[in-house]
Amino acid sequence: MQAGGPSSIIIKHAWDFGDGTTDSVRTTVTTHTYDSYGNFTVSLTVTGLGGSDTETKENYIIVTRKPSDITLDSISLSEITFGESLTITGQINPAHQSQVTLTFTNDNGETGTETVTSGTDGSFTLIDYFPTGGGTWDVVAGWEGDSDHSDAVSNTLTFAVN
Repeated sequence: MQAGGPSSIIIKHAWDFGDGTTDSVRTTVTTHTYDSYGNFTVSLTVTGLGGSDTETKENYIIVTRKPSDITLDSISLSEITFGESLTITGQINPAHQSQVTLTFTNDNGETGTETVTSGTDGSFTLIDYFPTGGGTWDVVAGWEGDSDHSDAVSNTLTFAVN
């Protein structure tokens, strides 16, 4: 469109936010809230007496999930005799009730997993875990996140089995 004169009078701004939502406004400013995370292609069509013009921006808006955190708070004993069990506690923040996977890795690189469900306050406890062998073990906890919050992996706790 040409600047100046009656043909430059803008009638509307038509926004396509790339998530199935559109908005048609007379002003140059609008707001939009995305309901899901992802990359969104947006376009703006300006219509005036002289016609219309569209500008499209590929993957222009990037909506990410809110961050989350998971921590291992404690392990009942840092050293046990083979055949004894451990209790491990932790927390998801912000609080979520979710599946938590604890991954155990020994000094030979062998791994094993246990799954627990956190409470509505985000806390979780693995009770009576029996390591499968001796040596030094590391444990980390992880959760997959949800539609609003990203996945996270915890700090490492270490224990020894004699």
